[in-house]
Amino acid sequence: MSDYGKPIRNVTEERERILSRIDRTLKDLGSRTVELPEEKLPPATTEHVKQYREIRDAIENASSAIERMMDIDQRESDIKQKMKDLRSEREDLGRGLSGVYEQIGAVAFRLYQESPLIDAGYSSAFEALARYQDDVRTIENRLNQLQRNRESGKKPGILDRVKKGSKDAYLRNRLNVQENRLPRLLQITGEQLAQGDFISQVDDEELNRATEPLRSVKKRWDEIDQELQELTQESGRLVEEFNDLSGGHGLRRARSERESDIARLREELNTLFHTIGTIVEENRTGEFAETLKDLTKLRQEVARQDELLARLHAGRQIESVSRDLNSCRRQQDRAKKDIEELQNQLSRLHEEESALEAQLQQLESERGDPEELLHL
Repeated sequence: MSDYGKPIRNVTEERERILSRIDRTLKDLGSRTVELPEEKLPPATTEHVKQYREIRDAIENASSAIERMMDIDQRESDIKQKMKDLRSEREDLGRGLSGVYEQIGAVAFRLYQESPLIDAGYSSAFEALARYQDDVRTIENRLNQLQRNRESGKKPGILDRVKKGSKDAYLRNRLNVQENRLPRLLQITGEQLAQGDFISQVDDEELNRATEPLRSVKKRWDEIDQELQELTQESGRLVEEFNDLSGGHGLRRARSERESDIARLREELNTLFHTIGTIVEENRTGEFAETLKDLTKLRQEVARQDELLARLHAGRQIESVSRDLNSCRRQQDRAKKDIEELQNQLSRLHEEESALEAQLQQLESERGDPEELLHL
């Protein structure tokens, strides 16, 4: 028995490869056809070319949308980081002003004390410092009094010395507490004055120098606030544009949906190219003579493979039919033997039938009339 399975598989695989080449050639033919000038397009392809352009534009729009959404997402990340950096810079600038406010407060308080021309309306701004100064002066006076008492020459008793020592320590502790409050009081006063028009009204050279770092910081603050405002506005526009492109979804889902659309459109495009290529092949357009010649050869090869497959399948069927025929003949032989045996058996039965009939006649003759025998 011949093995037709392997050659059938080989020819079938070769045929599939040729058909794949034909499919690719037709698609390539279609893709080249749509690039032809209008006047050279085969009339039968006009509507298909129009459809191609619609699909092409849809793919380009979807691809552009993906790129734009990714650009927006990246820009949004950059904006967030930039705004974070600007706010951090603003806070750092603010924290660095404590010493400036303290210096402004110190110079302004000295000017307030030394110049009677300063508007009394600013006195409330210096009220806390004035109280501080009074408190310090009072404590110092009391400490000086204690010192004078010790130096008076009068020797106090043990109890008085203990009381005076405790009082001296108490007053010195109060003085230290007050002195520790001074930087913060100066800072608060300087910050309050910087927010009003005191500095510009006084227009003192030393005060202006002390205020110069603050003016630089305020200038930078204004620049930061302006930049933050512009970034916020840009972010708002980008979010609105992104939502229009994504349909309100996040980047991952919106991108996945657009990529699915692109994959589907490309499948439609491949099908369309195949259709256009088939039309061009049928119309034998002169623009692609060499490609059409290749297609003819490929189709002839497929026809040859089809013929060869038909022969191989016929060969396989011959073996199958031959097996069935041999089986049928064997069954016939068995049937013939069975018929011969049955015929012999039938002949024997016929002979037995004849003998039985003769015996029956002989016995009936010997018996005679059965009625006579039954009435005895």
